[in-house]
Amino acid sequence: VLNKPPGLVMEPGPGHPHGTLREALLAHYGAEQRALGPDRDYGLVHRLDRDTSGVLLVARSVAAYDALVAQFAERRVQKFYLTLVSGSLPMGNRILLRDPLLRIRTKSRTRVRASARGVQAETQVRPLELFLNGRYTLLEAMPRTGRTHQIRVHLARHGTPVLGDADYGDPMANAQGARLWGLKRIFLHAQRIQFQDPLTRHPIEVEAELPRDLAEVIHRLEERDREG
Repeated sequence: VLNKPPGLVMEPGPGHPHGTLREALLAHYGAEQRALGPDRDYGLVHRLDRDTSGVLLVARSVAAYDALVAQFAERRVQKFYLTLVSGSLPMGNRILLRDPLLRIRTKSRTRVRASARGVQAETQVRPLELFLNGRYTLLEAMPRTGRTHQIRVHLARHGTPVLGDADYGDPMANAQGARLWGLKRIFLHAQRIQFQDPLTRHPIEVEAELPRDLAEVIHRLEERDREG
């Protein structure tokens, strides 16, 4: 279980041929990790975007990989993200966001949009704290499905885009987030994950605390609220 830092790319691709997590795993564990091979993605059972931080599972054996992939497919893995969005969501309510999402892949990047031709995706969100009279909302997001970029796209479709999201966010809000609150990346953090031990089936929960850069943004917003 890793606490992925922002800026780390999962595997080699266009624009990022080196310095990836996959290369680091192969260099550190060598033959053990290579034994998983490309068919099992060298142990990468799920992914986080480059600038998303937080908790990440990596399999170190064929048995672990197969068991974890089965848990993801059966939706027995629960993932919880912290995100700061531009706009207001009602406190105390859990909101289910649903949209079929279509992934569009080009040579250089992958984009996602809502489309009737897409695959159904569901994200449950729970507002945690409002800032500046609802100008921003800190919330917990739990994806019930595992579609690419689904939290970001669902929240943007809902009119509350993730702050700092250069692909699906509000450019003006992003610029203000950088200028006023010092946000230098997307505010999206994989805070917690629940799964079963691949061998014993015992439940495991792992949490990664909010990184310093995102915690500082929240601190500045709280200070501004106290000042009135």
